[in-house]
Amino acid sequence: MSKRSESFLSTESERRQSLDFGEDVEEEFESLTPFKESNITISTQGSLIVDENNVGTAQEILQSMGLASKAITSGRAGLPSGSIGRQSIGTRESMGSKRVGRRDSLSSKYTLPTADIASHFNATAALLGVPEGSEMEEKMVHLQNDMNAPFKSRFKPTEMRQLALVAHNHMKPAMKTFIESHAEILKKFRITGTNTTMTMCRTVFGTDDRDIVYGATCSSGPLGGDAQLAALMVLEDIGGIIFFVDPLSAHPHQADIDSLIRLANVGNILLTTNPATAESMMYLLRCALEKGKVEMFPSFFHTLESPSVPEYKAEQARALQRAIES
Repeated sequence: MSKRSESFLSTESERRQSLDFGEDVEEEFESLTPFKESNITISTQGSLIVDENNVGTAQEILQSMGLASKAITSGRAGLPSGSIGRQSIGTRESMGSKRVGRRDSLSSKYTLPTADIASHFNATAALLGVPEGSEMEEKMVHLQNDMNAPFKSRFKPTEMRQLALVAHNHMKPAMKTFIESHAEILKKFRITGTNTTMTMCRTVFGTDDRDIVYGATCSSGPLGGDAQLAALMVLEDIGGIIFFVDPLSAHPHQADIDSLIRLANVGNILLTTNPATAESMMYLLRCALEKGKVEMFPSFFHTLESPSVPEYKAEQARALQRAIES
């Protein structure tokens, strides 16, 4: 065991006192399974959470557990299990029912032995990485409720170009959470994407509502899905892309990813590449749909171009003229 780990364990009693664990909470932790794909282990005492390479990470996990126990003691509540609705996302009306933790909100395979152990959170805060138990996270509870409240759009899905949803493998759980927490906005568009994403949408939106119009279903990214979306964009039938990029993995179709993003910039369409920018796009789209403001999201109605395009075309014309005169 490294010296850092020994030092961490030697002050274990002081750390436990500062976190104020209760006996009941300790019993719940006894059956917790280890985090998958990690060298962090959780023991029955809650103190033997040791990361040989990063003691700070272990301390953060202990602090998170402490916040969870205090949330239960003080009666604070988070997102209840079950479907997501206006009154089901951390609102006062829903307090008292069983809760799930932040990891569960992102559809992680890791599950707690009981849904009662939870910290104060909502799906939007989890997607954005807002610290648990913070004031900002609590404010996002109300934001998410407002964003997913039913509303009437001034435009029909067939009057607008398609909205593409794309997510790399490690980002698909986040995309599923995003779709669930923004269903009221997303279903106002013709959604296109890979088969996995389209399956998520059909599961959340359903197939019985005649007002919901689904767009094209593309192949998996490595099998040409990103290239298909790029083609739809060049054919002027995509007005925006929500792309949850995994920045920590290599991708066999990186050339297709680069092409998709480059053409989105050439066409000057709405493009988000992470949950934070996607959240801002949702706010914009909801306002535009409710108010009927085409000018707020023109790429869904008109063919646009990057400011660099005119200069490129002029340079091409000069190059062609030189070739003719030579």
